Amino acid sequence: MRQGAGEQGRARGVDGQGRWRRRRGGLAALLAAGLWLGGCGVRPHGQFVFQKLAPQAGTLQQELTAAYCAYDERGQVQVVLAARDPVRQGGGDVRQMLVIRSFWLPKGPQTPRSASATNANLEYVVEANGQVGWYRGAGFAEVKRSGSRGDVRVTLRSAHLRLQGKTADFAETFTLAELTGSAEAVHKPAAVEELLARLAEYRKRLPQP
Repeated sequence: MRQGAGEQGRARGVDGQGRWRRRRGGLAALLAAGLWLGGCGVRPHGQFVFQKLAPQAGTLQQELTAAYCAYDERGQVQVVLAARDPVRQGGGDVRQMLVIRSFWLPKGPQTPRSASATNANLEYVVEANGQVGWYRGAGFAEVKRSGSRGDVRVTLRSAHLRLQGKTADFAETFTLAELTGSAEAVHKPAAVEELLARLAEYRKRLPQP
């Protein structure tokens, strides 16, 4: 029997939700595996401080307990971090994801480290009570390999993030902030791809210009 337009739309919606549930299930497994991988020598995690800038003030300290990295064909590194579990803030669930992409890597003391040096692009997504805020920025990242598997330690210095988009009822805690901190990331390209797919899903929920 041929379905009407409304029935077809509902059928597609059910299929889409099914795919979303499977994707979220895969993500949960990856984030749980992040703690297990810590037994291999690197405990994947990141500690970051967000210094709010005018007109807002104050600081936020965040810990992201899943951290993975992958390399492109030029040897540049991409680090993706996420909160393993919802963080309780004001009675609501908060999920976070931070992406650091290098476009050149410092080479020891030969690389100048001025306050204005920039070698990495950043993306930061927050989901709070079903609402999404998306931030972008840039900064200086020191990247050091840890061990033979390609794991890395990344340290952010004087990076900045600015709110770029949000869903209608997202209540941002900051619009512009300076970001500092460091992370230990496990080399796991498949996990990076899975988390970036989740990031793409978040961005689809934002109003289109």
